Amino acid sequence: MQRWQEVSDVDAGRQIDIYPHAGQGRYLVWPDQRITAAEKNLAPNWFTWHSGHVSYHSFIVHSFRREMVKTVSIQTLLNWANATSNRRHQVRHLVTHLTVKDHR
Repeated sequence: MQRWQEVSDVDAGRQIDIYPHAGQGRYLVWPDQRITAAEKNLAPNWFTWHSGHVSYHSFIVHSFRREMVKTVSIQTLLNWANATSNRRHQVRHLVTHLTVKDHR
Protein backbone atom coordinates (compact mmCIF):
# COMPACT_ATOMS: atom_id res chain seq x y z
CA MET A 1 0.00 0.00 0.00
CA GLN A 2 1.38 3.32 -1.06
CA ARG A 3 1.23 5.23 2.25
CA TRP A 4 3.15 2.43 4.00
CA GLN A 5 5.92 2.90 1.43
CA GLU A 6 6.16 6.69 1.48
CA VAL A 7 9.65 8.14 1.59
CA SER A 8 10.47 9.47 5.03
CA ASP A 9 13.45 10.39 7.15
CA VAL A 10 14.54 6.98 8.44
CA ASP A 11 16.73 8.55 11.12
CA ALA A 12 13.70 10.44 12.50
CA GLY A 13 12.29 7.03 13.39
CA ARG A 14 8.69 6.18 14.15
CA GLN A 15 6.29 6.71 17.01
CA ILE A 16 3.62 4.12 17.72
CA ASP A 17 0.57 5.01 19.80
CA ILE A 18 -1.37 1.98 21.05
CA TYR A 19 -5.10 2.41 21.73
CA PRO A 20 -7.72 -0.18 22.69
CA HIS A 21 -9.62 -1.57 19.71
CA ALA A 22 -12.12 -4.44 19.70
CA GLY A 23 -10.58 -6.00 22.80
CA GLN A 24 -7.07 -5.75 21.36
CA GLY A 25 -4.74 -2.94 20.36
CA ARG A 26 -4.81 -0.51 17.46
CA TYR A 27 -1.25 0.59 16.67
CA LEU A 28 -1.09 4.06 15.08
CA VAL A 29 2.21 4.66 13.27
CA TRP A 30 3.63 8.19 13.02
CA PRO A 31 6.66 9.11 10.84
CA ASP A 32 8.77 10.69 13.62
CA GLN A 33 9.62 9.20 17.01
CA ARG A 34 9.42 12.68 18.58
CA ILE A 35 6.20 13.85 16.91
CA THR A 36 4.03 16.03 19.13
CA ALA A 37 0.25 15.94 19.57
CA ALA A 38 0.01 19.28 17.73
CA GLU A 39 1.74 17.76 14.69
CA LYS A 40 -0.61 14.78 14.45
CA ASN A 41 -2.99 16.29 11.88
CA LEU A 42 -3.32 13.65 9.16
CA ALA A 43 -4.83 10.26 9.96
CA PRO A 44 -1.88 7.88 10.33
CA ASN A 45 -1.34 4.39 9.06
CA TRP A 46 -2.24 1.82 11.70
CA PHE A 47 -2.17 -1.91 12.23
CA THR A 48 -3.62 -4.67 14.38
CA TRP A 49 -2.43 -8.20 14.92
CA HIS A 50 -4.43 -11.30 15.71
CA SER A 51 -4.26 -15.05 15.16
CA GLY A 52 -0.76 -14.96 13.65
CA HIS A 53 -1.59 -12.18 11.18
CA VAL A 54 -1.00 -8.44 10.92
CA SER A 55 -3.61 -6.22 9.25
CA TYR A 56 -2.27 -2.95 7.83
CA HIS A 57 -4.73 -0.07 7.44
CA SER A 58 -4.09 3.03 5.36
CA PHE A 59 -6.40 5.99 4.79
CA ILE A 60 -6.15 7.20 1.21
CA VAL A 61 -5.73 10.97 1.26
CA HIS A 62 -8.21 12.97 -0.87
CA SER A 63 -10.04 9.80 -1.98
CA PHE A 64 -13.19 10.06 0.16
CA ARG A 65 -13.11 6.26 0.23
CA ARG A 66 -12.68 3.75 2.98
CA GLU A 67 -9.20 2.93 4.08
CA MET A 68 -7.27 0.17 2.38
CA VAL A 69 -6.51 -2.98 4.35
CA LYS A 70 -3.91 -5.66 3.67
CA THR A 71 -3.46 -8.68 5.94
CA VAL A 72 -0.31 -10.81 5.97
CA SER A 73 0.90 -13.63 8.17
CA ILE A 74 3.58 -12.97 10.75
CA GLN A 75 5.59 -15.77 9.12
CA THR A 76 5.50 -13.86 5.80
CA LEU A 77 6.85 -10.76 7.59
CA LEU A 78 9.61 -12.78 9.24
CA ASN A 79 10.55 -14.38 5.93
CA TRP A 80 10.71 -10.94 4.29
CA ALA A 81 12.80 -9.42 7.11
CA ASN A 82 15.23 -12.33 7.16
CA ALA A 83 15.65 -12.58 3.37
CA THR A 84 18.69 -10.30 3.21
CA SER A 85 21.26 -8.83 5.56
CA ASN A 86 20.14 -5.33 4.49
CA ARG A 87 16.58 -6.02 5.66
CA ARG A 88 17.82 -7.42 8.97
CA HIS A 89 19.87 -4.24 9.42
CA GLN A 90 16.82 -2.08 8.62
CA VAL A 91 14.75 -3.86 11.27
CA ARG A 92 17.48 -3.48 13.90
CA HIS A 93 17.85 0.21 12.98
CA LEU A 94 14.09 0.75 13.26
CA VAL A 95 14.02 -0.63 16.80
CA THR A 96 16.61 1.92 17.97
CA HIS A 97 14.57 4.77 16.44
CA LEU A 98 11.18 3.83 17.84
CA THR A 99 9.02 5.40 20.55
CA VAL A 100 5.99 3.47 21.82
CA LYS A 101 3.20 5.16 23.79
CA ASP A 102 0.61 2.79 25.26
CA HIS A 103 -2.79 4.42 25.91
CA ARG A 104 -4.67 1.23 26.82
